[in-house]
Amino acid sequence: MKSINIDEEMRTYATAESQKRHTHIKHHFKVTHFSDLERDETGFLGEFSCCKLLGIDWKENIRDNYLTIDHGDGHCSDGIFDVKTETIPEKYFQKVVSKKISDDQYYGCRWINENQVPLLKKYDIIIFGAFCRENIFEVVSIRMVGNCLHNEALSHF
Repeated sequence: MKSINIDEEMRTYATAESQKRHTHIKHHFKVTHFSDLERDETGFLGEFSCCKLLGIDWKENIRDNYLTIDHGDGHCSDGIFDVKTETIPEKYFQKVVSKKISDDQYYGCRWINENQVPLLKKYDIIIFGAFCRENIFEVVSIRMVGNCLHNEALSHF
């Protein structure tokens, strides 16, 4: 498991991109712990962190506009990847990132909202990332999961 430090530049870009995208995005579900803008910012921080982890220039990966649904959050030689980012409460976070949690415990299993399932066909790799909810702007841990990972992606871990 690798961690990426979130710097001020990433935060600034995440806020700006969230504001640009806000009127064009349809959220598939609601959460009570963040506003829609905060959720969008979390997603951008996850995407930027994943790019940084994979050696991709995250600023070059930012879209020009958000008028349409994207075709993935990034590209590598193994295909198109999409990043799913969530926040996990501190009392569960260390268990998740250290893999000391079972599937039947809270946050022990990653789920995709049923409305997102048709979109998954566009991607070759799904990357799940998590922030500790209480200190979201300090560190992000990214973990690649699934059977579709290729050697290039795995070599970073």
